[in-house]
Amino acid sequence: KVNEREIYQTLMKQELEVLQRVTHPNIIRIQDLCQDEYNIYIISEIMPFNLTQILRKFTASRQSFSERNAANLIHQILLGLNCLHEDGIL
Repeated sequence: KVNEREIYQTLMKQELEVLQRVTHPNIIRIQDLCQDEYNIYIISEIMPFNLTQILRKFTASRQSFSERNAANLIHQILLGLNCLHEDGIL
């Protein structure tokens, strides 16, 4: 019988190992992976903010999120995606 949990864990670990090799300022760095019988633990660099927090900051402070801000944010995301694409990941 195929154990779906094992397949899921194997695929997830493979993807994380690929990301572990990626170095780019717009992609969070995975430092290490640990695994026990049931879980995979991801040790990553500290990320002070995530995208949701950045957007909520603007909403909460009632600051306008200008077209320039949006363009800069999208540009940063696309730079990270381009890095993955160049490495054959996406």
